[in-house]
Amino acid sequence: MEKRAPYDLIAEQWNSLRTGFRPGEESYLQLLLDSLSPNSRILDLGCGTGTPNATFLSAAGHRIHGIDASEKLLEIARENLPDATLEAGQLEGDQPLPGPFDSALCWDALFHLERALHQKVFERVAASLRPGALFLLTSGGSANDPFTDTMWDVEFSYDAHPPAETKRLLTASGFEIIRSSLLEEPTGGRNKGRLAVAARKVTPRAS
Repeated sequence: MEKRAPYDLIAEQWNSLRTGFRPGEESYLQLLLDSLSPNSRILDLGCGTGTPNATFLSAAGHRIHGIDASEKLLEIARENLPDATLEAGQLEGDQPLPGPFDSALCWDALFHLERALHQKVFERVAASLRPGALFLLTSGGSANDPFTDTMWDVEFSYDAHPPAETKRLLTASGFEIIRSSLLEEPTGGRNKGRLAVAARKVTPRAS
């Protein structure tokens, strides 16, 4: 039997919970919007239900290409974003992403993936973006060992590099950091902190 994605088991509960922006998030999405021309093509890697990020960007007139591992979340996303292109897939998949994209985001998804694979995701996204495009992401906000926790009695894995290492790996993958901040300070226990980063794909220098 094929293993179901953990979010398949809590899709309705997650959809009811994740209805709007949390503190500090909207300013990053607005930064991305301000960088775009009309009708831009945006990759949402780990798009979930599409709410609130993809619906916000779609309402501003942009085209969304969403990818998520959870078929149940994608079913909800298709209702929320009837004009978007949505497909099942893994963040760290081996196939090239269907770019070129004018921007990308990976919001509240990367930290479910073991940290050894994070740079692979950064490089995969960079290869799909036009030069100068913005990439928004969140990751863990402190130095901690991998851990598991539960939402609605379903177990999820969490892992992340310390913030400085996440930013170093982004730079090594062809990005320059435009903005970064802790959207949530680490407080111990389940809350390890939450880092937001806006990075721009570096334009290759002319030879």
